[in-house]
Amino acid sequence: MPDGTRRPSRQIDSSRLTTLHLRILATTDLHMHLGAEDGTGGLARLAPLIAAERARNANVLLFDNGDLLEGTPLADEIARSGLGADDYHPAVAALNRLKYDAVTLGNHDFAHGVGFLRRALRDAAYPITLANAQLTCGTPLWSETLLLHRPLRDEAGRRHELTIGVFGVLPPQTVDWESGLATDMQTEDVVTAARRAVASLMARGADVIVALSHGGQGDGPAPRAENAAGIIAGITGVSAVIAGHTHETLVRPATGTTAPLVKAGFAGSHLAAISLRLRGTPGAWRVEHTRAEALPAAARPCPALADTLKSVPADIADRLTRPIGHTMRALNSHYALLGQDAGLRLIESALRAHVAAVLPENDLPVLTAFAPFRTGGRGGPDNFVSVPAGLLRRRDLSTLYPFTNHIAVIDVTGAEIAEWLERAATIFTQVPDDGRVHPLIDPAMPGFQFDIIAGLDYSIDLSRRAAFDISGRARSQPGRIVALRHTDRALRPEEHFLLVTNSYRMCGGPLYAPLTAGKTCLLPEDARLRVRDVLAQYLDEANAPPPSDAAFFSLIARPGTRASFDTAPTAAPELCPLPVDRAALTETGFQRLILKF
Repeated sequence: MPDGTRRPSRQIDSSRLTTLHLRILATTDLHMHLGAEDGTGGLARLAPLIAAERARNANVLLFDNGDLLEGTPLADEIARSGLGADDYHPAVAALNRLKYDAVTLGNHDFAHGVGFLRRALRDAAYPITLANAQLTCGTPLWSETLLLHRPLRDEAGRRHELTIGVFGVLPPQTVDWESGLATDMQTEDVVTAARRAVASLMARGADVIVALSHGGQGDGPAPRAENAAGIIAGITGVSAVIAGHTHETLVRPATGTTAPLVKAGFAGSHLAAISLRLRGTPGAWRVEHTRAEALPAAARPCPALADTLKSVPADIADRLTRPIGHTMRALNSHYALLGQDAGLRLIESALRAHVAAVLPENDLPVLTAFAPFRTGGRGGPDNFVSVPAGLLRRRDLSTLYPFTNHIAVIDVTGAEIAEWLERAATIFTQVPDDGRVHPLIDPAMPGFQFDIIAGLDYSIDLSRRAAFDISGRARSQPGRIVALRHTDRALRPEEHFLLVTNSYRMCGGPLYAPLTAGKTCLLPEDARLRVRDVLAQYLDEANAPPPSDAAFFSLIARPGTRASFDTAPTAAPELCPLPVDRAALTETGFQRLILKF
């Protein structure tokens, strides 16, 4: 409930009115970044903020919004090796230690299957809620809704029991993104489930309702929308919304018709905080005022939280350092958004080799589409791939490809390829030649949404307006992609190709959804491996050639145009594929290059 009344009012004796202050804290999209290995975020750097909030406020609740158990090399090795009978999953142990009140699950928490998830959550000391998903067999892992009964103190120090309703939702596409999950779980539309959950909680006496929405803001109505937290904020009865999934930091204050909404970034970069001032009497509370914040992680981590890592068996940590291959050149993503990334070239080679092996009769040209996942942005100046030349170790696989997507292959036309590239080019701003320096990258679009298609030659004209917005809506023609060629000739719209992509692109959206809707993956079921496993198999071959450092595309603009580009502080300006006018560090720790065309 935002400021004002959104619930049928009750007759209240004004002489008995009192005021309660409730502080709601939440983490989201931690992706197993517990703090020991992070420079700017991590749960251990949020722990001091949580402790300070609890010391400063009498009434505090702490939640997690999902995508906790997957995202680092350690997470993958724990899932690969399994947990012993007496082992705690370190992320679960960390949440136990910080005394979380409740959590929901995100799509990536299902990356290693329901069996592993069930084992990892066995030792959770907190309840779990998920309103739009049901397991098809076995004992339930979560409740559709939760009622938390908490003794809270009012401004005068008197105790009152408050009933807090909590529910969580995740993208319904989760069952499509994770191979084999559709047989173990069913999902439904986020908004439909949220409305049912709110009605149930209100009927059972919830004084306030907190929505844990593992999805982006998504204010527009759409069946089975991936991102719908903005719509949930407008449901009568909802008091506060924690959103996530898209790794953004966003604070949206309450209005007369919507509850406050906070997205707390990625990997522990921020702590979501929403304050509710309640006025009323027991059983008849009214939200009188709200405040929403996203608090940046503390500079110094909590040393005690690192003890949770001791629950990881030593042999799991040892396997992370096991050599699996070799690279003759350093692999980094410092200039991936400018079209140059040897690590992506390595992934391209691995994908091509896999497709050639499992589709030997194919006679269509093969193209590969992938995105650079770690390009700074919302993840901060440490959020880049940086693998030195020499031995590649198992932990480097998760660095090069941090998600558990499966390989997919679809039939596409030249016209669809051209549109795919136009949609990807949305990440760049329109850069005029007015003598001023303009930012090159639109911060609203994360790097993992920027698909590069290898096997083509093309340029992106920055002087033109993007053909699509970040929601995938057409807005301008003729677009930015120019000189699009395949094997030294112009790409023909009617020509057919095999495009190698991944399971997320096949079902995710909305930017690329119109191009994958109705498409069928052409790979046999047993060949739809995780991209990381494809890469591991490729590196295991002694004769795998070194990755190329050739650019995937070129950026062009009118002569004299200048643009700013933020990259890693360790990036070498002399290796930039575009001329650099000057370089300097920003207040946030990025190296800002001024590019000249």
